[in-house]
Amino acid sequence: MEASGRTDSEQRTLCHALSEEGWELPVIDVSHPAFALELSTDALRELSEESARRLKASTRLPAFVSRLLLRGSVLTRDRDRPFVSGMTTYLQKLGPGNLGPWATAMDRRIATAIGPVCMRLRLQTMARTLAGALGPLLAARAGTLRLLSLGGGPAPDCLNALILLRRRQPALLAGRKARILVLDLDADGPAFGARALAALQVAGAPLHGLDATFERARYDWNDVANLGGSLDHLAAPDVVLVGSSEGGLFEYGSDEAILANLEVLRDRTPDDFVMVGSVLRDEHTADPNLLSMRRLTAMPFRLLGAGALAALVEPAGWAVEVVPDENPFYQVVRLRKTGRPSLP
Repeated sequence: MEASGRTDSEQRTLCHALSEEGWELPVIDVSHPAFALELSTDALRELSEESARRLKASTRLPAFVSRLLLRGSVLTRDRDRPFVSGMTTYLQKLGPGNLGPWATAMDRRIATAIGPVCMRLRLQTMARTLAGALGPLLAARAGTLRLLSLGGGPAPDCLNALILLRRRQPALLAGRKARILVLDLDADGPAFGARALAALQVAGAPLHGLDATFERARYDWNDVANLGGSLDHLAAPDVVLVGSSEGGLFEYGSDEAILANLEVLRDRTPDDFVMVGSVLRDEHTADPNLLSMRRLTAMPFRLLGAGALAALVEPAGWAVEVVPDENPFYQVVRLRKTGRPSLP
């Protein structure tokens, strides 16, 4: 059985789906008490200070001790790779209370640190921003809803945007088809995302009765040749189309890749197309733990910041709006088209 719906003590459905490893994982629903996360500025500061103490202590350990402590850890299994996979990122977003028997004691400790907590906060803001952008578009047109995710893995931001819309404005989705297309090099994350959507559609689950599908196409954002074809496939006069990239293009992509993708999106999408994305804070505003992580890892994530992103893309015909948020690692932004580019 690959997808299921369960009911918790508050009579709210908690859904589960199988990962490629065969683990039964909860499907993240940011509106569910098991996943909802609200932290004050003081709580975030205390978490930052505690995480910094942990990180400092870990760097003093001999290498062989560190390897022993992390042996079998799932949340850090990508530590020697250039990127954290979509599924590992998903597991880090579950929170310590939702980790299964596959997790180690170290995993449960890691899940309480500031990095995974900020990922959870980022997902909440992404989902709320996507849902907020979709509301006016869906009210204006009756066509199919299409969500395009660049490097989104399981695309929990898109799934949660649908959950939030269904809970808050169900009439906007009534009788409407929804299609999620993930463009990603990785196949495991989107495969889980498709099973997660199926779990959300069973009787009693948040998306029961919604005509929604989840697809994945192999895509490298450094080669935009296939992006136009995917957009042509999605396009239609009455279609509602939005895009997202959580933990993807704006956090890892080069300036050239960001501009190339946005150029195609600018030219091949409706005028009211909205792109929602996450960007790591710059060196001046980032939490000290993030700066330490950059020094300790070989992963090529960028501390770009929303300001530098805006300076990069505004001449290319995009306006960048920063979503107000206290997340000390990430900023969520909305990108809207402003017309033809002013680049020479």
